Amino acid sequence: MATRTEGGGGKLSGKVAIVTGASKGIGRAICVELAQCGYHIIVNYKSDDEGASQTLEKVKKEGSNGRIMRFDVANYDETQNAMDDILKSFASIDVLVNNASLTNTERHFLDADEEWWNRIIAVNLSSAFLCGQRAANIMARKGSGVIINGGFTRLAVY
Repeated sequence: MATRTEGGGGKLSGKVAIVTGASKGIGRAICVELAQCGYHIIVNYKSDDEGASQTLEKVKKEGSNGRIMRFDVANYDETQNAMDDILKSFASIDVLVNNASLTNTERHFLDADEEWWNRIIAVNLSSAFLCGQRAANIMARKGSGVIINGGFTRLAVY
């Protein structure tokens, strides 16, 4: 378990944590907690520019560094390019939190179509595979790292 330190310093200082879906809610809270532990935070998001900026502001308020990275975690090429970018900048990934998910499905299950279903599967499941596999390879080579999977959709079936 990570230990909070004053001003984001301490033994975890310099380690890199990626949090997907970090522009609001649970993702933002995770970023703040990891920042309090001294991690450098990669704030991932897809469409909420203002929310991502607010998350980064909170990370910096905790005395940690951070970086906003906009990419679709359900898109193979975007994910691979983002991971390449992170490695060029930081040479490592220490923590991956697969938080991105579609929790507001925007329609009732009985009104669903295949395109809707495929997007939910891509964001809620495939993204964990795409980000997780790449991060796991990096972590395995260095012999350490943590991947946390969370965030799943609620289907309304009344």
